Amino acid sequence: MVAAVSTGRWGRLWSELVGFLGFLHWSLELHCLGGLGQFIPPPIIRQDGQQWRVLNGAATTSFWAVLEVEFHSASTCNDLKRDGAAPLASSYVIASASGEHPPSFAFDLAAPLGLKYAWWTKCASGCPARSQYIGQDYSLRGYDIQCVRVLQVEEAGHFSTALDLERWNGATWAHVQSFQDVYGGFFLNLPVQPLTKWRILPLEVASQGWAVTELSFYSDIECRSLVDGVPGAFGEVGNRLVPSDAANPPSRAFDGDQSGGWTAPCAENCQPLQPWLELNVQVPGEMRCLRLLQSADAGAASVMVQSWDGSTFKNETIFTDLNPGSWDYLA
Repeated sequence: MVAAVSTGRWGRLWSELVGFLGFLHWSLELHCLGGLGQFIPPPIIRQDGQQWRVLNGAATTSFWAVLEVEFHSASTCNDLKRDGAAPLASSYVIASASGEHPPSFAFDLAAPLGLKYAWWTKCASGCPARSQYIGQDYSLRGYDIQCVRVLQVEEAGHFSTALDLERWNGATWAHVQSFQDVYGGFFLNLPVQPLTKWRILPLEVASQGWAVTELSFYSDIECRSLVDGVPGAFGEVGNRLVPSDAANPPSRAFDGDQSGGWTAPCAENCQPLQPWLELNVQVPGEMRCLRLLQSADAGAASVMVQSWDGSTFKNETIFTDLNPGSWDYLA
């Protein structure tokens, strides 16, 4: 019995030693050989949910460049997970006219726009779809990530029009979600679950543009059960640095104050179905009624409602014969 216990103890010690050596090997690769532009993840010592990554779901014609990535445990993308986190990446550029571009650039919580501030992959002549990734390794515990925020650069050829989210399940990388119709230049909130975001878009735009004084979503057809969430809007960069975001936040259309509101930044150049106003709801579900108060001078006679299906937006319904300047109850 004693021998068996001893053997089990030494077996556990041996397993821990192997795990430590694997981690040490990864650390050397990460910190000493990182100059080669290759990060090797350490799955030997990671459990389910301790590693998450975003891949370029579509090919790029030049190197892929990402300014910021955030992993959140809430579907509203407002519960950022950073404790014990270290960056993971498929590759990075160590020498360029603007210097080094390591994956840490994508997790520094500083997101000025421009290629020189981004993480760069090494595929300078173009990256095949799903060939590159950027992610985080959580050394302390695993997380159930429900939303990822991504800010890609806006320069053509350097952003992917689709993104894939994967998690390490303790044995291999597992596909979680594919996000379609993405773009660069703006922070995108990408929840994993369907029915987490709802938005409206004008089917035509007045010469003065489109302006919404108040918008409310309800879970019941009588417009009584108000739904709470995080507002978002077309033209909002979301990097906390652009003056127009502070001057024209979408929250003004959800604050109950009819003296203000939100105005689409495209102004007189707005096109039908271009601007949008959304709510990333706290509890995913169907929205069965909405109340809309548009500006009398910059309102639309008809709008489309779209819902998030976990990958992209899909059309739900169209409301016509609206009355800009007056409350519309739409169910």
